[in-house]
Amino acid sequence: MNLLDRSDRVYLRAYLAVARTLSFTRAAAETNLSQPALTVQIRTLKEQLGIKLFDRNSRSVELTRLGRELVPAFQRILREFDETVTGVRDIARHSGGSVYCRRLRRAYCRTLLYVSASAFHAWP
Repeated sequence: MNLLDRSDRVYLRAYLAVARTLSFTRAAAETNLSQPALTVQIRTLKEQLGIKLFDRNSRSVELTRLGRELVPAFQRILREFDETVTGVRDIARHSGGSVYCRRLRRAYCRTLLYVSASAFHAWP
């Protein structure tokens, strides 16, 4: 999975909303998605990862063991990605400064370069 695609970040945010609320209805409202659209996001993520994320029946939603283990990893990935993009935007806005990235993952490099190039092109 390429986490740089907007749709993949949407999958992760949808997953974290369901993991936090343990409710597809509340997570759909929180993410501004319809419940069927949220279900598609979760199903797509499940298929991409090849693992079961939730145990779900008509009355409850529970994280699987692997689903629980992914929560902090996905939170960290999204937090680091958001911090990187915010830093680059701050540089573009102020036309100077530095962006510090803790353990920048290789997956972020393409987006960081793209955002940086766009910012520096807009503000030479």
